[in-house]
Amino acid sequence: MAFDQVHALMAEIGGVLGLAEVMAFPDDQLWTLAFDDGQVVEAELDGHERLLLSTEAGEVGAGEKLRTLLEFNLLWHA
Repeated sequence: MAFDQVHALMAEIGGVLGLAEVMAFPDDQLWTLAFDDGQVVEAELDGHERLLLSTEAGEVGAGEKLRTLLEFNLLWHA
């Protein structure tokens, strides 16, 4: 999937979802999707033609951070 295709898709998504803002960062192949409630989702086109979505999920207690990171890492590689 080429940058131009994803960029066109992001422009359409902004209107369909009624997003507050969609910002493009072409040098990084990255877009930020801002919702009215302040939530931000980052969409990044990686080198394997995958679109990776990420957002903050909230605070994790200090004792649980390592365990949570290890669990997510396991799921990522599964």
